[in-house]
Amino acid sequence: MTIRNNRLLNTIELNNFLNSLDEELKPTLHINGHNHLNTSILTVDFGSPLKTFRLSQDQMNILSELMKKLAKEITNKDNFKLASDPSNGIYWIYL
Repeated sequence: MTIRNNRLLNTIELNNFLNSLDEELKPTLHINGHNHLNTSILTVDFGSPLKTFRLSQDQMNILSELMKKLAKEITNKDNFKLASDPSNGIYWIYL
């Protein structure tokens, strides 16, 4: 399987997970790429939902795993960190 196909499959897997979380949430995935290694390679934006929304620990683990997997596919690097601003519904991966 080519790198492009792996990236596409990882993107689809992450989007499917995001879409399965809650009917009222419409999270978006932003792929910022190589130029943002130290700031935000990937960003998931849940927006500002009308109701309080909090990811469970299992959901956070899955989100982190899927974002790191896709970031590794994009950059061919490892050891990413997940950061977040839950009050604004934003999660991002950086080196």
